[in-house]
Amino acid sequence: MKNNGLQWFERMADVMFSDRFQAKAIIATFGTLGVVCLIGALWNPWQLMFAGMCAVMVLCGFSELKKSRK
Repeated sequence: MKNNGLQWFERMADVMFSDRFQAKAIIATFGTLGVVCLIGALWNPWQLMFAGMCAVMVLCGFSELKKSRK
C-alpha cells in the first residue's frame, strides 16, 4: 500500500508529463520571453527577430494544445 505522499507525486508526474501541460508550459515560457524581447527591442533591434521566433513557438504551443483536446 502506498502512502499519500507517494500517490501525490505520482498524480503530479501524470499531470506534468501530459501533452496538455507541456503545451501550456510552451505557451507560457515563450510568451514571457517574447514580451521581454519586445521590450528589449527598444534598445537592440535584433531582438525583434527573437520576439518573432517566440511568437512562432507560441503558435506551435496553441497547435499542440488544440491537438491534446481531441
